[in-house]
Amino acid sequence: MNTLEFRGVRFPNTPLHAAPPFDFSLGQGRCAVAFGHGVKRLLLKLSAGVESPDGGEVRVHAAEGRFPVSYIPREGGLLSNLTLLQNAALPLVYHKRISSRDWRGEARSVFSEMGIAQSADGLPALAGVRSRRLAQFARARLTDPALLVVEEPFGEGDAQTAKAIRSFLERVKSQGRTSILLSTSDLRAWLGLGDLFLFVGAGRIDIFSSREALLAGSDPEIRSFLE
Repeated sequence: MNTLEFRGVRFPNTPLHAAPPFDFSLGQGRCAVAFGHGVKRLLLKLSAGVESPDGGEVRVHAAEGRFPVSYIPREGGLLSNLTLLQNAALPLVYHKRISSRDWRGEARSVFSEMGIAQSADGLPALAGVRSRRLAQFARARLTDPALLVVEEPFGEGDAQTAKAIRSFLERVKSQGRTSILLSTSDLRAWLGLGDLFLFVGAGRIDIFSSREALLAGSDPEIRSFLE
C-alpha cells in the first residue's frame, strides 16, 4: 500500500515548472530521502498539503482514524503564544482525538521520553533550540501520522539533539506504520535510513529506487553529494 502518491504533478513557480509531469509513490513504512541543489522544500510542502501543484494530484492515504500528515519544517512550526506542551498536543485537541483531561498526561510522557520535560511549560521564545526542535518531533510522536515529512531533520541543533532525532526516526521506521519523507543537505548522514532517494536538481528530479542504485550512479553532480 502506498502512503504518498504524486500523479502527473507539475511544480509551481520554480525551475521544476518546466519539468515533465512527475510521478512518484512511497509505500507504507518506507523512507524517501530528498537531496540536491534544487527546491527540496517545495517537494515537502506539496507532500504535506501546505502548497498545491499547478497540475496533477498529490494524495496521502491514511487509515480511518489516523492523522494523515505531520510536517516538521526546518524552522518555525510552533505558535508563539502556546507552551511547547500545548504546541505538541494542539492537533490532538483541535481534532478532539483525546479529551482535554487526558492530553496533558500523554504529552508530558512524550516530552519526558524526548528528554525535554523541563521545557514543556515554557513558551517557544524562552526555550532553547534543542527544546524547540524536539517539541516538533514530540508532536509527530503524539499524532502518529501515516506520513511524516521532515525538512533538514537536525535543523540547527547540537550533537545531542541530532542523536535524539536520529533515534526517533529510526524507531518510527522500524515500527513500519509511518512513511517518512525527509530532505537533507547531508545525504551521507541518511544513507542508512533511506529506502529510496530523490535528487532535486535544476529542472529535474531523479528517483533512485534503492541505496545500491544511488551509489552505482555516475552523474558527477549527484556523486558530489556522496563524497
